[in-house]
Amino acid sequence: MTVESERIQYRISVISIAVIFLMGIIITRLLFLQVLTGAEYLRIAKENKIRIIETTAPRGSIYDRHAKPMVSNRIGLTVSINKTQFDTSKKDYAELQSVINNLSGVLGMPVPDIKKKLENVHIGPYQPVPIKEDIAQETAIFIKEHELEFPHVSIDGQPIREYANGSLAAHILGYLGEISDKELKDKKYKGYSLGDVIGREGVERSYEKYLAGVKGEGRIEVNAEGYPISSLVIKKPQAGKNVYLTIDKDLQNLSESLLADALEQARNAYDQDSKKYYKAPAGAVVVMNPNNGEVLAMASQPSYDPRLFTRGVTPQDWQVLNDPNNHYPLNNRAMTNSYPPGSTIKVITSAAAMQEGIASAGSEYDCAGKWTGAGDQWPQFCWLRTGHGHLTLEEGIIESCDTVFYEIGLQFYRLIGQKGEKMQEWAAKFGLGSPTGIDLPGEDGGRIPTSAWKKKWNKDNDPQYQVWYPGDSTNMAIGQGDVLATPLQMAVVYSAVANGGVVYKPHVVKRIESANKDWIKEIKAEKVRDLGISADVLGIIRSDLEQVITDGTGKTAFQGFSFSTVTVGGKTGSAEMYGRQANAWFAAVAPADKPQYVVVVMIEEGGHGVSAAAPVARKIIENIYGLRSDSDIRIESTVD
Repeated sequence: MTVESERIQYRISVISIAVIFLMGIIITRLLFLQVLTGAEYLRIAKENKIRIIETTAPRGSIYDRHAKPMVSNRIGLTVSINKTQFDTSKKDYAELQSVINNLSGVLGMPVPDIKKKLENVHIGPYQPVPIKEDIAQETAIFIKEHELEFPHVSIDGQPIREYANGSLAAHILGYLGEISDKELKDKKYKGYSLGDVIGREGVERSYEKYLAGVKGEGRIEVNAEGYPISSLVIKKPQAGKNVYLTIDKDLQNLSESLLADALEQARNAYDQDSKKYYKAPAGAVVVMNPNNGEVLAMASQPSYDPRLFTRGVTPQDWQVLNDPNNHYPLNNRAMTNSYPPGSTIKVITSAAAMQEGIASAGSEYDCAGKWTGAGDQWPQFCWLRTGHGHLTLEEGIIESCDTVFYEIGLQFYRLIGQKGEKMQEWAAKFGLGSPTGIDLPGEDGGRIPTSAWKKKWNKDNDPQYQVWYPGDSTNMAIGQGDVLATPLQMAVVYSAVANGGVVYKPHVVKRIESANKDWIKEIKAEKVRDLGISADVLGIIRSDLEQVITDGTGKTAFQGFSFSTVTVGGKTGSAEMYGRQANAWFAAVAPADKPQYVVVVMIEEGGHGVSAAAPVARKIIENIYGLRSDSDIRIESTVD
């Protein structure tokens, strides 16, 4: 064999080996793909063919304590566009534009708004995109009858949140809104997706986890081009649980109506101090069972209609709701706004004084109208400038004499070095200065001023403003100065006085149950603390409150009342704020001897408690007991 032949043979051998090696690699790869990982790739291929979509669960309904509907669901017609049926070709793009234009004319929606809906990234790629919810039946029929003009447009029934009573109990019920990116990161919203709606305020928010229900799942099969060709329900959605409130729907309606009337009447009353008519822009009413913390009614004015949020609140509506000139109707004045409580706080001051030995039944005082007990340079005045003369502690409560409580406040001030700030401690025990813990969001805790608080509050001011003076204690004793409380907190205070000294956590939900009632959760009364005040002390105060109505500052508001049917105890209050007209307060308990109801009424810049607030409480109590109510009560008295 020649040298050249050997070289050729060598090259052929090398090439043969290379070919065999390459064939081995290919065969090995084929074995790996088809045998070893074939099942995995088959699974992936199937997943590419099947798409899982979520279906929204109907929210649970909300009822009052007597199972009267407050919030429910109804089936509304929603028009949607199946945008995945259109590809990116010019023909289909033109067809989609035609559909958008046609829908714009039928639905009365601007074209840009429809396009914005279609661009919603929160909607899954194989889910129809809702364009407009709750359309009229006539509109739906027209679209169905003209299907050729609306290709790939569907009309389906979807649950719509129904607030059938309009603005009734809006601050209690709340409203819905779309979940935010930030909220999705919160573990309590695990399982939610972009585009889901959640409770924004009220019970809708507090009891979201019960009301929301469990989403369903559907399976959509798509072809090679990604177009849906079939669908199958995997798991049906589970409706949310139903919530039953402690609220009495009829009593709530009455409270809101009476409050609105009281505000209107107050605006027609003349303020002799400011020489103007009272502004009375807002107010609140709380009706509560003092023996278990159940809130029977909670009214706040001005109010709003939660139906504004059902289809997504418009920027214009949102601006109106947050306009200061409209007095912030979204605010629940009963619990999110704090005010000086005025003379309604005197039940705490007197109870604390008797319990600490500063005063007792029959303790005597002299009121000349002007009080200089803290020094001639710091005079303070009783609401009755001519003075009440000689009177006892009980008479001081009945006549709401400020001088009596200036004296008590001064005594508490003198005790600070020995026993600490006892007046503040008792106010905190009654529940002031911290949230009550009610099962509604956004509660304000009010404020009980202390020497430490004052020092911190005025840290950037002159040191003299950081000192706690006798006047701070005397102001607090009559519910003025820096003390602030919500109407709900004062309802808790009077409930504790009424029930013998127990502070209960207020609540607006009575029970939760599934639709078929196989799961029920009862909301039990929750005792926060026992006040530790003697029964004799609280008995004296309850007796004094009854005499406030029969012989004292509340007498004129209850002229002609049927006391033979039910006795009533109460306390008037007029609280001043710098630069504003006085707020009107009234707190009532009924029956006075064995209270079952506490009613607190507050009218912002409404003047005097007996004239602006007390008539509301009277009418509520008369309604509860089926008594005749004089709808033309007009009180001109200006006593505290």
